[in-house]
Amino acid sequence: MGLAYDCPLVDPKVAGIEYTKPPAGPDPDAPSPQNPESLKTLGPQPGWYAISVNHLHRRDHQYDYFLRFEPVAMAGYSIYIYHITLEEANRVRRQFGLPELEEKGLGARD
Repeated sequence: MGLAYDCPLVDPKVAGIEYTKPPAGPDPDAPSPQNPESLKTLGPQPGWYAISVNHLHRRDHQYDYFLRFEPVAMAGYSIYIYHITLEEANRVRRQFGLPELEEKGLGARD
């Protein structure tokens, strides 16, 4: 599960929750990487994600791309739960000009 939230005093691993940070979205102000393969690690990826509303509206826009998906649930009032399929990820990746992902190349998140 990808997790981005604003509570540094509570480590989810203490509760047995294994997580990674969600992939950052493409930075429109940064130059394109020389290696096109590195573009596959940016932006939407299939899987489950829990994103706090504060991260969805950060000034660095790192997770803005999640606003292009419909959350499947909420945890309390401030954390949105997303399940992104390969098709949904590729739809949004095309909008950002990112290469599409192939099913065989999926990580352990889905």
